[in-house]
Amino acid sequence: MTDLKLSPAAQANLDWWLTNPVTLPWREPIEELVSTGQSEELENAFYQRLEFGTAGIRGQVGLGTARINELMIGLATQGLVNYCLAEDADSKSRGIVVGSDTRTSSPTFVALVCQILVANGFRVWRFPAPRQVGMMSLAIRHYQAAAGIYISASHNPPSDNGFKCYWSDGAQVLAPHDQGIIQAVAAVTEILMSGDKGSITPIESDFDQLYIKTVLNEGLLTTAERTAKLVYSPFHGTGQYGVLPVLKQAGFEVVTVQEQMSPDGLFPAITGGVPNPQNQESNDLTAALVIAEKADLGISTDPDADRLGLVRPLEQSTAILDGNQTATLLGYFICQRLKEQDKLPTNGFLARTWVTTAILDDIAADFGLKSYQTLVGFKYIGRLIEAHEDQGTEKFIFAGEESYGCLKGSYARDKDASVAALMAGELVAWLKANHQTIESYLAEIYQRYGYYALQPVDLKFPGASGFQEMQDLMAKLRQTPVTQIGQWPVSNIIDFAEAAEPTNMLIINLDEAGRTQVIVRPSGTEPKIKLYTSYYASMVKGTSGQAYDQAMEQAQEQSNALKAASQAWLESLR
Repeated sequence: MTDLKLSPAAQANLDWWLTNPVTLPWREPIEELVSTGQSEELENAFYQRLEFGTAGIRGQVGLGTARINELMIGLATQGLVNYCLAEDADSKSRGIVVGSDTRTSSPTFVALVCQILVANGFRVWRFPAPRQVGMMSLAIRHYQAAAGIYISASHNPPSDNGFKCYWSDGAQVLAPHDQGIIQAVAAVTEILMSGDKGSITPIESDFDQLYIKTVLNEGLLTTAERTAKLVYSPFHGTGQYGVLPVLKQAGFEVVTVQEQMSPDGLFPAITGGVPNPQNQESNDLTAALVIAEKADLGISTDPDADRLGLVRPLEQSTAILDGNQTATLLGYFICQRLKEQDKLPTNGFLARTWVTTAILDDIAADFGLKSYQTLVGFKYIGRLIEAHEDQGTEKFIFAGEESYGCLKGSYARDKDASVAALMAGELVAWLKANHQTIESYLAEIYQRYGYYALQPVDLKFPGASGFQEMQDLMAKLRQTPVTQIGQWPVSNIIDFAEAAEPTNMLIINLDEAGRTQVIVRPSGTEPKIKLYTSYYASMVKGTSGQAYDQAMEQAQEQSNALKAASQAWLESLR
């Protein structure tokens, strides 16, 4: 064997691949890399073993424990099967829901998942065609399935794919199930792939109609009031089977971006090839059609249709709302409309992740509601719904996250672009009827609560060396706590590694109230450290006209200064 220069982790994972009987069908290409001494390729393929992050496992398709491939999908599936059998004696008959987005490798992975489930004697509730995340979550709950498997890499490039694992509540798996599944996967010695002890039940089109009706029940306007003209793009993904029919059946006039309607995992008509609705270039065609059609709003969704981007028209151009602006607008609109209709529950609550705008807390308090904050990942919001609504006495109203995901209503336990799009369409229709704009509505909100200027920064750490760099940087932050960031002295630091449910995140508060702050955390699905800066401008409250404009300008200057200082501080530690 050629001498290889590998990290201890890569060597251990490689040895496992070359010796474990379960890997035999996928061993030959790796043996070829070993025999030719491809150390760099082997290091990148084996430097880590994919584990469940904030959205399951996700990565580049290819061989190795650090990538998505048939072996990793097979191990995850068999591990989930073994865990389900240990947790629930009825899990075989209850079944597992299987779905996917439109990525090119998804049909192969879905077929493998179904093959393994049937070989293990499970009933499979299978979507016969790509369907979105919101449908997946509702299907698990509707069919009372034991779990769900969704093959998708969300908004990642075409080269990627992933495995999202859902539990019986319709939310992505959390502790203790996530660690239990990881342990079950690690213990797999055989992947059952032959035999037909189980069965496959196709999920028929009547479920699509159930889903559409369920989402429409969350509406706040009548069909006659939905007078907005909308432009919509599914980014070659699943939104055309959920988001689009919801908007059409709601009564909106919808113009679609025809170049991006084909269900194609290569995303050929997306500028840059990355189907991320938060990217300006990804929304080029949507923005152009908003102008051409003189539409009231443009809406785009990523391939699994859990996130949405909103493109608002300006006088001669367009602008994309960020995830915090979207959460702010929809959260306030929903509370305001429910109150006007005398439907706002006194026991209601809003929810957000820690890295999402705290203005949702202010909105909740203003309307006499509770608000809850949780870790990054919508699965944690699903757990809040279970704790406070399913097992408690409260009523979930709305949740938002800065990464462009929202949910109204508890029919699903994951973010769903269908209901978010419905709310966005109703918002612009209501604003139109009341001679307002998105800009004036945001001003009304900021004048009421103050302005939270939030700016995210991504520090990328590609490859095996990058993964270690991320760990080293987070260790440095804990070993030598920062005391000053730019002009802001540190008030206190909250280390979530010491929390009851530990996670690798630091909240650095720059005022006593925790409104101006910096949050640092490694991404759960991508090789980067995410930095979130939040500057709270109380001077915006109660202003109007020129005073408002000046206060907003000053707030943005301070926000930019905080972002620059925070980024410089982190970069100095690399």
